[in-house]
Amino acid sequence: MVVDLATAIDGGLERQPFDALIVGSGPAGLVLATELAKAGKRVCVAEAGTEEYSNERQRPYAPAAAPDQYADPTFCRLRMLGGSSNHWQASTTPFDPIDFEELAWVPGSGWPISLDDLKPFYQKAAIACGTGDDGYGLARWSRQLGMQAEHQFALSGELAVNVVKASQPPRRFFNDNRAEIDSLQGLLVLSAANLVALDFDGGTGLVRRAKLVGYAGEEATVSARAFVLACGGIENARLLLNFNEEYQNRLGNQSESLGRYFMDHPLLLAAAFFPSGSGMDFLDKKYFDDSRRVNLFLQLGETSLRKHKLMNIRMPFHKATQFEISSAVESLRVLRDNGASTDDLMAHIGNVFGDIDMAVEAISRSTFERRLFDHAQDFGGYRLPIMIQQAPHRANRVTLGPERDQFGLKRCLIDWKLQDSDLENMWRSLEVVGDSLSTSGLGTLDVLREFEDDLRSEKLFFSYHHMGTTRMAETPSKGVVDRHCRVFGTENLYVAGSSVFVTGSHVPPTLTIAALALRLGAYLSERL
Repeated sequence: MVVDLATAIDGGLERQPFDALIVGSGPAGLVLATELAKAGKRVCVAEAGTEEYSNERQRPYAPAAAPDQYADPTFCRLRMLGGSSNHWQASTTPFDPIDFEELAWVPGSGWPISLDDLKPFYQKAAIACGTGDDGYGLARWSRQLGMQAEHQFALSGELAVNVVKASQPPRRFFNDNRAEIDSLQGLLVLSAANLVALDFDGGTGLVRRAKLVGYAGEEATVSARAFVLACGGIENARLLLNFNEEYQNRLGNQSESLGRYFMDHPLLLAAAFFPSGSGMDFLDKKYFDDSRRVNLFLQLGETSLRKHKLMNIRMPFHKATQFEISSAVESLRVLRDNGASTDDLMAHIGNVFGDIDMAVEAISRSTFERRLFDHAQDFGGYRLPIMIQQAPHRANRVTLGPERDQFGLKRCLIDWKLQDSDLENMWRSLEVVGDSLSTSGLGTLDVLREFEDDLRSEKLFFSYHHMGTTRMAETPSKGVVDRHCRVFGTENLYVAGSSVFVTGSHVPPTLTIAALALRLGAYLSERL
């Protein structure tokens, strides 16, 4: 049943005993809630939004401050029923085994669980994400997409090909599952219900009650045996930081790790590929059926990651015209904006004279609004919008500012930067990719290192994948939640979602968010 907070209060909400109160109705919250309800548990989901978007309801996500180069988090996460699944692109790929390992060259890496702990839940997670139960095996999908056996470069260990699947249209976790949500007897979903306080007993480690407030000032105190925060990578941390001001950092902040290790997946146009034939066409193909899209992307193989001590990068191949892919066009812009003071001046001049046709085409288009060369629209090669794995840097963090939202909770401050080491990892990775593709005779990778300044500023794009702020660890000295997502220092407070990630891999997080939610659901079903 789905009702707003005011209606639920009138119906006796505060008198109802719940096994679990889950705060947030995005992928993590709804997957967990339906799993528990199907196991016969009484579950209440508290969602701050409603079915419709509202600027008023979105306002608590506005930060007190954030870096200029970081995407404004006010709108990239949604306070609505279904959460941010209302605007995701639905791309899913499982993590690799190496993503969970403690790697000597990646400080702060190493999950307390392995891929084997999540494998039993990935298939069900894929069904929840709308991508089916037929897996992500390369052998099957490579045949569907025309990848031939002679593409041995992809299987040699230096490079690898991986599978991405997306529901079409994108799965909306509330709207597309509304019938099931309404049919589950033990599931109550509250809309317009904002969590503002937890009643925590430090002696027993138990959270006893949660205080919910509506937009017209209505209030309710809800009791449950377990409480789960499933509000996203920034909001989970913001809520816990606010509550810890009352409880002296006993809610998972014993080592002051709460809010730290904030990660995203920066997207960088840092390379272009010029094929020598049609050997890479399979990376641009897409397979469609009635409800999903499947395609492939290039990454580094595990052998390569270990040999070169790298983190992985995700490289989809997008066809581009000669004009679109020409580095001369971008170099002209850099020279125009910065003149002789431009970094890598000779590289930019070389780009212009190395592709003078496209440089002249760019001048004609910008100055006279006229196209000169027909071949400017011919196929030129592939652009690579690269999703990089960001290392977990302790200095990247979410903290609290003095300004408060309309419910009295302090707004967040975001301190994030693209570290030099993150960019250097990408450049070194692209060197490996370029050498392998060239050696295989498949073409030339143009690594656009001369545009690094742009990649740190106006050419820095984001996936809006907020991760790491309530990281999972073996002990309170290293993180915020344990291997079962239970907040250290408590007996019955849990966190669901990508905020528990220790490292973010190089693929979108929602499939793994759903798998972790299912794993938490199985654990709570037994524990409760």
